[in-house]
Amino acid sequence: MRMIQNGLLGMLIGLSISYFMVALSISQVDEAIAGHELFNQMMVSGTMGTVIGFAATIFQVEKIPLFYQFTSHFLFVILCVSISGYFAGWYNPSELKSWFVLIGKVGAIYLVTWFFIYMSTKRKINELNELIQNRKQH
Repeated sequence: MRMIQNGLLGMLIGLSISYFMVALSISQVDEAIAGHELFNQMMVSGTMGTVIGFAATIFQVEKIPLFYQFTSHFLFVILCVSISGYFAGWYNPSELKSWFVLIGKVGAIYLVTWFFIYMSTKRKINELNELIQNRKQH
């Protein structure tokens, strides 16, 4: 069940990031995006997000140290984005620089996403600690 939840959450994150990236790219030039092209971007991003979400179940494996969980998940994200980006035209395969720019954007998005997840988890832990402290006092 957790894997399905991760997949759905990943799909939503993938679609949100795709929307943001498409909006950002077309706002930099006076250009529009065709409906079929937008649909293709959404399909690639949704599928990629779902696969990455499934891969997030690695964080439920307590035997694997957190560093290795993050490292392997990040490398998997890079692989998924590279493959998806090739098919969606997010970078020019003949120019290595464009791939590095894409990976830089992915790294920044990854850090921001995990920062928010970290802060949310930290808040929940603090709330649970307060609840435990209140129960001990009564």
